[in-house]
Formats: sequence, structure tokens, C-alpha cells
Amino acid sequence: MINKSPALVKQPSIGSCLLISFFSFVVCFCLFRWWLLYEPESPFNIAKGNAIIAAINSGRLSEDVKGQVILPVDLSYGFESNFIYLTRNKSGLLLVYFPTAESRSGTRGYIFCSRELNKNDLDQEFIDPPHIRLRTQFNWPEDELAPHPLTEKITSHWYRSITEGIS
Repeated sequence: MINKSPALVKQPSIGSCLLISFFSFVVCFCLFRWWLLYEPESPFNIAKGNAIIAAINSGRLSEDVKGQVILPVDLSYGFESNFIYLTRNKSGLLLVYFPTAESRSGTRGYIFCSRELNKNDLDQEFIDPPHIRLRTQFNWPEDELAPHPLTEKITSHWYRSITEGIS
């Protein structure tokens, strides 16, 4: 008579189960952290930004007391909140911050300057990269201007700004 009992399968050891569980946890944690911190950046078109600046200069758009401007649909540049932030300093310099991404890992955006920046416009506390103080959605307390890095100069009036947050 042939023995028809199922073949015995070797059970994995507790150590290998713990090792597999640990690696699974690490992979899940890394994916969750990426999901939590990653915010895709909205595309930004400088020509659209210049149209928004023209609307500000013509008086069609103006800021509220916090420096925030809500953009109408025809001037929306693709970022989900449709807010930009204006700062006017004592020397007449107009700064406009266009956020393109906000997350716990920081903010990314573009800064328009109404004239070419000079050394007196920059925040002297930060040297590399140079920073400028302006209004954004993250001003604490509200009456203080937040320093933003001028990460990349695009033209004499446009800069790229990337801040680092919680990582």
C-alpha cells in the first residue's frame, strides 16, 4: 500500500520570520514617509507670471492686509491654492511669491522682483544661498517677513526658491 499522506514541509524559523517582518516594516515605512513628504510641483510659466504682474501693476489685482492675492480663474497658474503673496518694502521694491509646492518637506516657488536686487535688499543673516524676506503663507508671527532662499536666478527679475522643512 502506498502512503498518501501529505509531504512534510519545513516550517520557517522564528528568526527568518522576524527578519522578513522587519524588512517589510522598513519598506512600508519608507513608502509611507515618501508619500507623506512628497508633493508634486505644479508647473510654472513665467509668461503667465508676467501677466499676473501686469494685472498687479494695473491695479486689477491687489493684496489684502496679509499680502495675499486670490487669483481669478483667467490668471490661475496651476497651483491648487491660487494664492500669491505680495511684499512691498520701504524702498519701493515689489516682491511677489508664487508657491508651486507646499509640504512638510518644504516649499518650492518663484519670486518676482520689480527691479534687480542689490546687496541692501538681501537678508544679511544668510549668505549662501542669499535670502530675501517676504510674505508667504508661513509667516509667524504674521507681521514678520519670512526669509526665503534665492536658490536660482532665472532672469534679472525672477528667482527660484526652495525651502527645506521637516524631513
